[in-house]
Amino acid sequence: RSLLSQLSINSLRTTYDTVKNSNGGYSHNVPIHKELIKAAQSSFSFYNEELSIIKAAEERIRKEKEEKENASKIYQEVLKQEEELLMTQKDLQKQQQEANSIIADGSARLQLAIKKKDSLDIERATILIDGGNNKSKIIGEQLLKVTEDLIDIQKKRKSTFNKQQAMKKLKTTADSNTSVNIFYLFKDNTHITGV
Repeated sequence: RSLLSQLSINSLRTTYDTVKNSNGGYSHNVPIHKELIKAAQSSFSFYNEELSIIKAAEERIRKEKEEKENASKIYQEVLKQEEELLMTQKDLQKQQQEANSIIADGSARLQLAIKKKDSLDIERATILIDGGNNKSKIIGEQLLKVTEDLIDIQKKRKSTFNKQQAMKKLKTTADSNTSVNIFYLFKDNTHITGV
């Protein structure tokens, strides 16, 4: 009995009361006429409509749950990728600072070697500066790629967030539409079931 809807329980009570109060309380003594048959047919069609609405709502809820789980997984993956890229970016920035430090050290040595007019120290300082510049250039390219990847991931995260918000709005709209449909179904069939 707990599995029946309120409408079904009321319909059963109405049927029981009708049988009880007509022709001595025996169901085989209830007169059958066209209106009773039409009422039974329309009640059955109403039941099928109600059942199809409930099944559609359950299916929609199941699909929304799956979409929400998938969106959550994607969102977690995006966050993990973003965290990894941020760590990589931080490491590359540290390496960039080291390369700049090498260049600054090489420049200081070059100026000192020029003052001393020591060609060997000038050559060493030039090699140090060139190495720092090459390292800085490579790191700069890697930083640029990581930054572009971070921008793409942030766009992906924003897109996922917007999809989740749209699903929430759609769910709210669908819930209100389903409630209205069920209300009108019940309202239209109250004269049939006697509720």
